[in-house]
Amino acid sequence: MAYNAFISYSHAADGKLAPALHTALHRIARPWNKIRALHIFRDHTNLSIAPELWGTILNALSDSQYFILLASPGAAASKWVQQEVSYWLENKSKNTLLIVLTEGDIGWDSERNDFDWNLTTVLPQNLRNVFTAEPFYIDLRQQKRESQLSLRDPLFLDAAATIAATLHGVSKDEIVGEDLKQHQITKRLVRFTIIVLIGLLVAVTFGFYTAEKQKDATLVEKLYVQANSAIQNPGDMNGDPVHAHLLAAQAYQLQPDNPTAYKALLSTLLSSHTHQYLHGHTQDIHKAIYSPDGNYLASVGDDGLILWKIHQDKVAKKWVNFDSAMSAVAFSPDNQQVVTGGKNGDLIFWDSIDGKKHELIVDKNAGNGDTTSQKITSISFSTDGKQLLTATEGGMLKLWDVITKKVLKAWRGHKSGTIEAVFHPTSNGLAISYPVLSSNSDYHMRMWSLVDFKEVKRWQISSPSEEATKEPTAVSPDGQHLLSKYLRNLLFWNIDSHEVLKKKLELKNGEILLDKAGHDLFAFSSAGNQFVSNEVSITSSLLTVWNINHLKTNDKNQMIKLKDTWNDVRSLHSLAFSPDGKKIVGGGKDGRLVIWNVSAGESLSQSWIELSETDIDGNIDFAFSHNEKRIASIVDYSVAKVFDYDSTTGKFVLTHKISSSDIAFRSIALSQDGKQLLLGGNDDNGTALEIWSLTSDKSIFVKKLSASGNSFLRQVAFTQNNKKIYGITEDGILLSWDTVSFKKKEIPLKGNADDSIKKAAFSPDRKILMASSDSYEGIKLWETATGECYKGFKEDCRIQPGHEESSISGLAFSPDGKLAISTSEASLWVLWDVATGDVIVRKQHNNANEVNEIWGTYFLSNSKILFSTLNYEKEKRWVVWDTRPANLAAHACEVAGRHFTLSEWNKFIGNELLDYEKRACKKLAFNQTDQ
Repeated sequence: MAYNAFISYSHAADGKLAPALHTALHRIARPWNKIRALHIFRDHTNLSIAPELWGTILNALSDSQYFILLASPGAAASKWVQQEVSYWLENKSKNTLLIVLTEGDIGWDSERNDFDWNLTTVLPQNLRNVFTAEPFYIDLRQQKRESQLSLRDPLFLDAAATIAATLHGVSKDEIVGEDLKQHQITKRLVRFTIIVLIGLLVAVTFGFYTAEKQKDATLVEKLYVQANSAIQNPGDMNGDPVHAHLLAAQAYQLQPDNPTAYKALLSTLLSSHTHQYLHGHTQDIHKAIYSPDGNYLASVGDDGLILWKIHQDKVAKKWVNFDSAMSAVAFSPDNQQVVTGGKNGDLIFWDSIDGKKHELIVDKNAGNGDTTSQKITSISFSTDGKQLLTATEGGMLKLWDVITKKVLKAWRGHKSGTIEAVFHPTSNGLAISYPVLSSNSDYHMRMWSLVDFKEVKRWQISSPSEEATKEPTAVSPDGQHLLSKYLRNLLFWNIDSHEVLKKKLELKNGEILLDKAGHDLFAFSSAGNQFVSNEVSITSSLLTVWNINHLKTNDKNQMIKLKDTWNDVRSLHSLAFSPDGKKIVGGGKDGRLVIWNVSAGESLSQSWIELSETDIDGNIDFAFSHNEKRIASIVDYSVAKVFDYDSTTGKFVLTHKISSSDIAFRSIALSQDGKQLLLGGNDDNGTALEIWSLTSDKSIFVKKLSASGNSFLRQVAFTQNNKKIYGITEDGILLSWDTVSFKKKEIPLKGNADDSIKKAAFSPDRKILMASSDSYEGIKLWETATGECYKGFKEDCRIQPGHEESSISGLAFSPDGKLAISTSEASLWVLWDVATGDVIVRKQHNNANEVNEIWGTYFLSNSKILFSTLNYEKEKRWVVWDTRPANLAAHACEVAGRHFTLSEWNKFIGNELLDYEKRACKKLAFNQTDQ
């Protein structure tokens, strides 16, 4: 056929994207001696203007192998797109129709096996009832700016490579590899030409070195794309977060000074706690647990059981049994047996080594007309491994002899509802049962004697309800505490607390109400010093890990402290800690099984305690001297304080306090040597600025400067040589004064349109002004010398660095001025490239004290990032993130917990490009069998 593909699109909606995709498909994997890799037909003419060209379109459709539909509301409404789709469906295979989503939404109705046309806004109606299974489509809705429509953009490259792989009939990895191969052929030809022309040994050596360096740079680009793909598509078979960490570490090891390698480290390491997605189940998972020794993981669901082997943090299937639906699972204390309970009431004992069935105990009541559900909801071993406790839906409890596999006692523990039961963690003579889906008649947790099987104690853990409600409950490993749900809050109980939960929130006797914890699932760590909670809402799903200090039982705020929160999972049915408390496994809907690294990012983030101990919070503004031994901050609008670091005591000590009776302080700056101070704001006459000299023991007023207007100075700064002062007012006027004559200059800002400036920062060389406003989304950049838009940006000087959700609260440049950071009030921070405006990483800031707001930020001289924050208890915290490349690379290896296996190396890199012996994280060795 004449064309590999035909691109159908709306000229109005995708007039820029379509040509960019066309060009990309020509270039990817293009042999060095050919003009293009593929022949693609794209109509350059709007058919509504020139309908006589329809015959040409039909000929192109007939001669095309694939049909690429750029799906958008405009395309859905276009009669020409509809005619092109109709022709293809009548004359070609629907399997060769590829969908690329550029605007709007696509929804799928799994019951009707067709698109949900109430939700779908981008497809023509003639695609109704065409597909019987949800077709794969590529999402390019985020690629709007011209800089994103380039193969230099990793997401656009990944999407184009996916399409090209289909058109070429090969895998995406092969396409990326072929693209790299052809690039290397070109480089080798260039090197050969240089050798022939120059003919000198020095030139040969230099040419070889240059080509090798370029080859490595090309490989770094490939690793960056692959790492980003693994993070952006975590549920995909190639989207293993462990791979993302290893790929980023490999890029840095290959070329430590390459900015792309640094971007790979930042974008992967700061993006997620996700450690590994496990692929095996295809139906809902009901329980997932670790073995006591941490060497195995068992997961059961509607499609059966999988036992996973864990080695060097790598999790892989050991054996599988998909004979029946299972709802509960437990490991024996000696790790030798796995016991599963089925939805049909069957109890099965398995050998954890080879997967053989030791015993199948069939529920005798199944199929005899008994309408009571026999579904086994929980299984618990006694600590000595001699007895087994099971619970069934409807309230029945059974005690088993593990040796004889006989029931020792069966009794009804609850009237109804879905219940679970466990042995008391410290006494095999006691058991605890509780509802996890309560009914209107049974909302109590009960403790039982396993001697006479009588109820010892009960707790009301929820309020009566006319409808069944989800009531997750967990018992701590020491048997001293319980977790239960109260309304939309979480209750942390002492076992000896009051028997009835108060209807009012006047809780007593050790009951602690946590009103910012998840309430849909709970799990304790094996050591009992942590628990995890999960909360699901319409817009988010949060996992929250809490630390427990048992020495602070009389103080809620001291006993239970938030450790971390992240938002990257939905539809969980089960949560469990690994025995060492470092990992959490979650299983849920449609076979989703995920392992999270609890400690991800811990070594990169820490509180700056010495700074937090001062009474400055950075809420209004703060500034450092060049050596960062001095910090100045506005405490309130009439007082500023200066603290100096005392190396003897290791503390910041108050050395200067400056007050003003006629100026309201809004901005502050220190000279490079810290000996001069600027305080910007406004007085009764308008814009005002004070200059102060800071000696060892005095604050000396030097001069007051004024400017016309009623606005205040939002940001001020000295130049590096102290010869000039810059200031930007709240109403968007850029001012400058020389420090000799104090002559003032006003510099108009192009495209500002009198927008109110909310936050601003000057680059270290003072050549760039960065500012945000509530009047527009994003950030604007200007050149301070002329007021023109910073080079490369559009006429409105604006970029969009990922703060669409909330208002920007802080801005700062890196010490070299190449990177910038912006923070938002929603505890989000974004790191981006100043030259291109491209986002490198977006990070939801969570620290050990639950950051609620970020007030400001600052790039320290050692490339660490400082944040001024406020937690939910209204406590201020100064928090530092370590973004130094070497530390990020070391952390990548630590989080991955291993190096590449040989098969992974061949898949992602290959020995022809780089020797396997040069792999990153090599000191984390595998056994030969793992390679």
